Amino acid sequence: KQWYQRRVAITAGQIGLEACTGLEPVVVKRELLKRKISRDPTWADIEEFHNLPFQHVLRDMLRDVTRDGSRVVSDVTPDSGDGMFPESWTVANITKIGNVLYIGQRRSESQVVYKRELPFTLKSQVGGQNTSCLDEMKRIIESNDDSVTLIKDKTEFWKCRFELDSSLKKLLDKLETDWLGPWKGLLLGKPIDLEYSKNIKMSAANLRKEIKSRYKVSLDVFLSQYLLDHYSLLSEDNISELLPDQVPLADILPVLHDLAPAAPPTRYPVLLTLDQDTNILPWEACGAFSNQPIARIPSCRFAFALLTLRSMPVKLKKEETYYILNPTQNLPSTQAYFETWLEEQAGWRGVAAKPPSVPEYQTALESDLFLYLGHGSGKEFLGGKSIQDFKSRAVALLMGCNSAKIKHTPVGGTGTPIEYLLSGCPAVVGYLWNITDRDCDRYSKKLLELWLSEGHSTSLLSLMNPSRSACKLPYLVGA
Repeated sequence: KQWYQRRVAITAGQIGLEACTGLEPVVVKRELLKRKISRDPTWADIEEFHNLPFQHVLRDMLRDVTRDGSRVVSDVTPDSGDGMFPESWTVANITKIGNVLYIGQRRSESQVVYKRELPFTLKSQVGGQNTSCLDEMKRIIESNDDSVTLIKDKTEFWKCRFELDSSLKKLLDKLETDWLGPWKGLLLGKPIDLEYSKNIKMSAANLRKEIKSRYKVSLDVFLSQYLLDHYSLLSEDNISELLPDQVPLADILPVLHDLAPAAPPTRYPVLLTLDQDTNILPWEACGAFSNQPIARIPSCRFAFALLTLRSMPVKLKKEETYYILNPTQNLPSTQAYFETWLEEQAGWRGVAAKPPSVPEYQTALESDLFLYLGHGSGKEFLGGKSIQDFKSRAVALLMGCNSAKIKHTPVGGTGTPIEYLLSGCPAVVGYLWNITDRDCDRYSKKLLELWLSEGHSTSLLSLMNPSRSACKLPYLVGA
């Protein structure tokens, strides 16, 4: 472990990412399980791991989580060094430790964490047996792989694919309703409209006053604002779960309805950190987040380190795009679908139907946008070198199988996305599992067309969810 941390520090130091160290929740979970802690974890349980780089990130997140019930921690005093936390940022965390799911949210002014007991099961489409959500996700991915490689009959192929698409949609619905439950709003960003936020605070004060007057019970400041800000997202069961026992749901619903905003706001993006269990799940495709831009990050410190490299957000010049199309020459439909269109884009350069040379790949990494349309992530064309051997600045769209998959080792997460980020790329777009080329092509084209048609201020991230609708399988491929 010491060698690994030193190696990461050296690699990261080359480009000013001294704080990059891997997936924080993964290490917490590993150490806790290694010690066979049978009770709920608190900071006292992990305090002795003083050499772990994520210590300050999780200390307040777990400090006041109690054994009995779900407790919200708010108005946490930020740790030293958090002054650089951008005002618009929301960092959400989903971590599974044993049979407990921790859902956290961190902003410049506050930090909250909620714990939710597991397991929650659903009925699998194979045999109708109850199964865990994680096992069902693994089954879907394995069946997806088998359908692509083993099923030769076209009718049977599409029957299987559509069934898997339906299974994934049901799984995502279960994650939203049962895993996240009333706390799905923790994965939503800050409202952009300051007047909206001001009105929420004023209305929340009136809500607390009304509840105090009627039922002689105090409502947490964070909770009152949360209820109103996310009222349109919450079911009556969600609201009932959030309210104190002394507050009758039927009595307070009309008050909430009158105080809540008429329409949900436009929000800033969310940065999402996940552990080795939850990382496999496509949270971004849950229905509740259809209008919420969400980007994954390896850790909070990783995100902070990116701020030392460049100002955020990164502004892209659309004409500074380099593409690599069908480099292995065995995706003829992808080449036919894209080649003419790519050549028509003003200023775009690239290579098609041939392996890129190392200098060509380096040119791609030094562009504003790098578009890879081929198998995998393309790093096999670097002549034995690592992505981290190059200094990159391109946003990388790696539209191939497993291009965004994170592998977990005893010392943290590794994989292509992290390598690209460590080389200097501000963002990476890719796939978590195997996909079929034509649906992938439809998604890629839709994403690029939306981006090119929008103004320069439009975030590429905000177009990810709308592009899923272009897929014949909006969950199995689009998610």
